Amino acid sequence: MQDRRQQQREKRKEKRQLEHQLKAQAQKITNDIPVSIFDKIDKSFLDFAISETKCELRNGSIEPDREILLRRVIDLKNVLLAHK
Repeated sequence: MQDRRQQQREKRKEKRQLEHQLKAQAQKITNDIPVSIFDKIDKSFLDFAISETKCELRNGSIEPDREILLRRVIDLKNVLLAHK
């Protein structure tokens, strides 16, 4: 029982560390890219990216850890398009 709890704690700790690393990496990338590049992305590219992501989700070719995040991004498609 103790060993199982310890393993669960370690998994949660690893997951938190990975989340923090990904957030830090995303923040660094976002800070390095000038804002004007984001303005140049047009609706057709966003639609293409969303459709490709949906296709990969259906095929199961995406890691389970990223699947949740990508599903949330797909759900935010309308919000992203509204800001264009």
